[in-house]
Amino acid sequence: MTNSFFGDSLTVVQGDVFSPIVKIENETGMEIAKVYFSSHALGITKELTPSGMDFTMRLSGEVTKDFPIGEATYDIT
Repeated sequence: MTNSFFGDSLTVVQGDVFSPIVKIENETGMEIAKVYFSSHALGITKELTPSGMDFTMRLSGEVTKDFPIGEATYDIT
């Protein structure tokens, strides 16, 4: 998968657990209420779980097994 804004790629293996860590550089000092990972091509929008300034999510193998083979874009919002 490729992020449509930053150009960073992630690899998701069908049937495997996908659990990335997203690090947010918050130079404004404002509180970040929620962070979402979304991909239209994969049909998912998932709220990430905060842990300090890191955010995590977990997609089970049951979810990733249905992902199409190929590339998809994603957004962090």
